[in-house]
Amino acid sequence: MTMSTFRVHLANSVYFTVLDNKNSKELWKTLCNTYEKETATNKVFFMRKLYDLRMKDTDSVASHLNEFDALWSQLQAQKMTMDDELKYVFLLCTLPASWDTFSTAISNSAPNGKLVYTDICGALLSEEFRRYSMVTPQVGEAYNVRDSSYDGKNQQRGRSQTRNSRGNDKSRSKSRKRLI
Repeated sequence: MTMSTFRVHLANSVYFTVLDNKNSKELWKTLCNTYEKETATNKVFFMRKLYDLRMKDTDSVASHLNEFDALWSQLQAQKMTMDDELKYVFLLCTLPASWDTFSTAISNSAPNGKLVYTDICGALLSEEFRRYSMVTPQVGEAYNVRDSSYDGKNQQRGRSQTRNSRGNDKSRSKSRKRLI
């Protein structure tokens, strides 16, 4: 069953490289040896993908974190030596410009300049929730309030208007005289 599931999901070009495998363990080992080699090309490929990764304002933070973590894991599988500090710096660099204030605040809040990746992820998810709750109206909030004196035609809020002899709107206002 597992062998057939693997083979169904493989591209034709990949399928023929694992055609001779007899069991799923063999098939998996062949795939790993073929496509997860620690080569400079693979390292450059994954670094470029990480460098080009950008979250859009409309993207969810959770899906962005999943994509970031998947790329980071693939780099770790290539035996790239990168510390945790570099990981959080890369993550903050992938955020859109609308998150710049958040990035600065979270960076400055680190004791001795050391942040913990899980703390950043938690702060990102909390910030997304805060931003979402600010946009979404809460239960019981009014959507539209209209001034009862507003009839939409001849009046503006708080100011009545009259028409002059030419039919143009003219606001009633008294000009102040300058005191000299």
